Amino acid sequence: TVTLEALRHWDAAPHNPAKLAAKGVRFAITTRGLDNPKDVHARLATAVERGLDANTALAALTTTPAAMLGFGDRLGTIEAGKIANLTVIEGEQLFDEKVKLREVWIDGKRSELKEFKPPEVDPAGTWEMVTTAGDQKIPTTLILEGDMNNVTGHLLVQGMRIDFSSIEVSGKRVEFVLPGVSFGMPGDLEFTLEIKGDTASGSGTSPMGPFTIKGSRVRGGDPEVRR
Repeated sequence: TVTLEALRHWDAAPHNPAKLAAKGVRFAITTRGLDNPKDVHARLATAVERGLDANTALAALTTTPAAMLGFGDRLGTIEAGKIANLTVIEGEQLFDEKVKLREVWIDGKRSELKEFKPPEVDPAGTWEMVTTAGDQKIPTTLILEGDMNNVTGHLLVQGMRIDFSSIEVSGKRVEFVLPGVSFGMPGDLEFTLEIKGDTASGSGTSPMGPFTIKGSRVRGGDPEVRR
């Protein structure tokens, strides 16, 4: 049973940041107390809808906490010499519900956030591929199992079996990541394959540089889905 007091709190709480700002109170926003830290942006979006200035909301996540914690010389703003933790968006402002996240930079390392689309292909089966890096061509076998909404699998290359760290089907693309430690290198190997029936081609990146990959499905899969 939810009490009347709790209902009043839920209704009034989103107004509190705007009230604090109107009184000139300096405050920071954190994820403390949230069951899911990812909810912080949705909560702040609601606060903006209830009167909090969007720039003040952004400062409460960035410059204000950095200054309060004594890290203002290293964090909070985009300046030479500061830690390069950045979020790149497409839209008017971060708390717009239609905003699209495009890139995240952690300590200067860029990660592109690709737009997810409902799966349009079923990649299950055995794929014989060739990975090309510079003038080196490496025979590669992909084993993909499950259905388009829940794909798992592994890669066979140079006598090694390497399980995917992650794999996802988006539209007609299959995107997967392999741990670089399996090849004796730091970081990850990231692949993007475009599926057309029983053929696939794409590209990727590794700590050693970019590469391309292409080949065809030799076993498995559903012909009706692949058509």
